[in-house]
Amino acid sequence: MQKSWDVLNDNLCFEHGCMNECHIRALTEEYENCISFFECIEESVSGNKTKCNSRNYVPGWNDKVKLVYDKNEASYKLWISCWKVKDSNLYEKMCSDRKIFKSQLKLCRKECEQQCFEALVKDQLI
Repeated sequence: MQKSWDVLNDNLCFEHGCMNECHIRALTEEYENCISFFECIEESVSGNKTKCNSRNYVPGWNDKVKLVYDKNEASYKLWISCWKVKDSNLYEKMCSDRKIFKSQLKLCRKECEQQCFEALVKDQLI
């Protein structure tokens, strides 16, 4: 990509409103190359995501989040079964379990994004 910009800088003037057909053609070609480059990136990134119940599948869920989610769900159901009393220890436990679950899920999603980014960089460098 840098090579293309160097070629453009060598062959183009920077005059405002330049109507040189060669310059316009070169800029149009480079613009189309940039658009196709970003479309390829978008396809490679969005192709890695699979949908499940209209939400994105999170790789690593079973390893890192499932146990915490199950614990959160159990404490929530217990709190519901006890009439949703907000002044109880069950409520505090449910809130703390929920915070732990959310933090684990956030961490898992960040790791997934990092892996996607690294794969994208690796694909573009090869």
